[in-house]
Amino acid sequence: MKRLFPLLFVPVLGLSAAVETPKPLRGFLEEHCTKCHDSETKKGELDLSALPYDLESQDGFRGWQNVFDRVLEGEMPPKKKTQPQANERQTFLRALYDDLKRADQTRETKLGRVHARHLTRSEFERSVQDLLGAYIPLQSHLPDDPLTEGFATVSKGQQISSNLLETYLNAIDFALDAAFHQALSPADPWKKNFTWKELERHALGSVNSARGPEGRPSKQDVVAWTGSQDFYGRMEETKVPFDGWYRIRVRAFAVNPPNGERICAGIFSGKHVSSAPTRTWVGAIEADLTPTDYEFVGWMSAGELLRIRPADNTLKKVSGRPHPMTKEVFADLDGLDFPGIAIQGIEMERVYPGFSPADSRKTLFADLAVQAASAPDPSPKPGKKATASFQVIPKDPAADLTRLVHAFASRAFRRPVSAPEIQDYLNLAKAKLAMGASFSDALRSAYRLILTSPRFFYFEESPGTLDDYALATRLSYFLWASTPDNELRAVADAGKLRDPAVLRAQTDRLLSHPYAARFIRNFTDQWLKLSEIDATDPDHKLYREFDEALRFTMLEETRTYFRDLIERDLSVKNLVDSNYAFVNHRLAKHYGLPVPPLAGLQPVSLIPEQHRGGLITQASILKVTANGTTTSPVVRGVWMLDRIMGQTVPPPPPNVPAIEPDIRGAKSIRDQLDKHRTQEACAACHVKIDPPGFALENYDVIGGWRQNYRAANEKGEQKQGPKVDPSYTLEDGTRFSDITDFKKLLLNKPDQLARNLTRQLVTYSTGASPTFADRENIEAIVNNSKAKNYGVRTLIHEIVKSPIFQNK
Repeated sequence: MKRLFPLLFVPVLGLSAAVETPKPLRGFLEEHCTKCHDSETKKGELDLSALPYDLESQDGFRGWQNVFDRVLEGEMPPKKKTQPQANERQTFLRALYDDLKRADQTRETKLGRVHARHLTRSEFERSVQDLLGAYIPLQSHLPDDPLTEGFATVSKGQQISSNLLETYLNAIDFALDAAFHQALSPADPWKKNFTWKELERHALGSVNSARGPEGRPSKQDVVAWTGSQDFYGRMEETKVPFDGWYRIRVRAFAVNPPNGERICAGIFSGKHVSSAPTRTWVGAIEADLTPTDYEFVGWMSAGELLRIRPADNTLKKVSGRPHPMTKEVFADLDGLDFPGIAIQGIEMERVYPGFSPADSRKTLFADLAVQAASAPDPSPKPGKKATASFQVIPKDPAADLTRLVHAFASRAFRRPVSAPEIQDYLNLAKAKLAMGASFSDALRSAYRLILTSPRFFYFEESPGTLDDYALATRLSYFLWASTPDNELRAVADAGKLRDPAVLRAQTDRLLSHPYAARFIRNFTDQWLKLSEIDATDPDHKLYREFDEALRFTMLEETRTYFRDLIERDLSVKNLVDSNYAFVNHRLAKHYGLPVPPLAGLQPVSLIPEQHRGGLITQASILKVTANGTTTSPVVRGVWMLDRIMGQTVPPPPPNVPAIEPDIRGAKSIRDQLDKHRTQEACAACHVKIDPPGFALENYDVIGGWRQNYRAANEKGEQKQGPKVDPSYTLEDGTRFSDITDFKKLLLNKPDQLARNLTRQLVTYSTGASPTFADRENIEAIVNNSKAKNYGVRTLIHEIVKSPIFQNK
């Protein structure tokens, strides 16, 4: 994308609502545009004679903004047509720019640049958790957010229906029940130590126990061998009695690791039966020959249990049917040469991460005393929640209700609240109290009403400059996906958040906090489309090496890499290329890199011949831009333009058929696209789409490097297909031979990469994509970051202090 048209203009025209195009524009259009874009020709479906010069209407504004951009980019008039003189083009752009900018600024002055925005389901979950002092998963109770321009935060794409409101109300009730239970019930202590003997499978005739790991009395451990049997590795004894968070400690080591390396095993929670097959990833074990303790914390619902087994499909697997674990196969467990994961013992304990029961009481009831009301049940039934065994002791019920409700509403609404604003909530609580309800039940009713208020669910922002509370809210939801904490709120109370030094310090504090992981996950999931990692399942016959451990590591690699860019303020050029990567044992094998000496994701140095480096050649990106069988330069090219290069591509014409790659390998995708591009309606867009798409063709559907395509024979089994040709000649005659050459072309335009990332961050953080009137501010952000080599952290700081971020 070219730089914004120079802004050394003298205002030429006032804003005109007239339908007729102003004279300073009309001559240029008649000379260079309307011959192809009139009512008869309408090339590109554009009829300038029917496009009114009404910049107050959305359609009119968008139409003329498109004209401006096409002329600015040199796409209109087309290269084969007579080109206008430079001063003629500049005069036209100057006049049109002034009118578009003035119209956009007028609209923003009246309405603001962001429409009414509400919490996304992730933001809702985090906000409710922090307000109630209990980390209860809520997203599973809520539908997926619609994405607009790639983001769930964009206000114009958010919708509300009665059904959606009902799901949020149910989630609020669930969260309140859980939070008050955590605060007022005796802790549900549950801690178990499982020996190897308790973990081994018992009766071979039992369907459930037959899927357990095999006991080795001589070694005093159990082993889960490599295999593909459904639910194999489940351990019945680890079933938990309560919904909650559990700390899981596993002592394990590798059995028969190939070449003496590590074996990657996956830990999943779930019921692990055909009637309830859903499983949740808890974590990965990278085991070597030394027994090691591994620790994880995960949420488990009552009745769920653990399943642990090797998760690396590149390992040799146990064979046998109908069940691979038979007495015949395992007559001599010690002599087996299959890889496996040996477990010497497991410890599981109910925990309260983030908020202990004492923290929950303080969050909900402040300084009020909480006393035992009844003796706890010494042996509650598994999965049954204990009734409240503690009660809140108010000093002055009416005054305490007023104080607590006022404080809770202020935190929930993210600003100070007045006495009249909370009167309805107090009236409800006091009425409950008068009817004989306990103090805690009365308080709960007020909290519920507050959490169902639009003032909690929606961001309160007025057109113009945000006040300190709205700015604190925008900053906190940008970087923490939740309501401002006490420190940020105190700065807003003091009216100091607009001080540049204070704002920078608070931004750094939020970025350096563990909660910033929320931003990294939410932003990368939406910006890079990582949330679509499971949209397709790789064909198991063509890509047998794909496994659960690889899928999990793919995501963690990208998140870890982006976090590193922020922490070290590295240049946006690292989105395209770098001389390092983060890999673990499983990912290193997938990439063909040396295995790092330590477990977990480790930074490793790269050389060009390894074909990695940067974000765009990471397996997560390459998987979400492919289907389970084939890759498409079109899909990957559009993704590159939209997500990395900052160039928009219109949707294909409705009468143009989609390109369907030939999985049998008879015809290459290049041959098909060559024919496709001969259609005039397709050629203009494919000039942009095809170069980045073909540059990535050496990567298969799961991000592996290839020289030839994988094809399928008559039985659907893998065979070698045509040779990959990633080369391309650009419209200006520049030629690249592979991804290495293409990366060099992108690295020559760091300002383009910075501009795109700025736009993505602005859209995510403010709830609206940059408008025409924002273009000067976008350029200022990019230019101000140049001295720091367009560092990612620097870009975030420049965005936060810009008028775009600090205005509605």
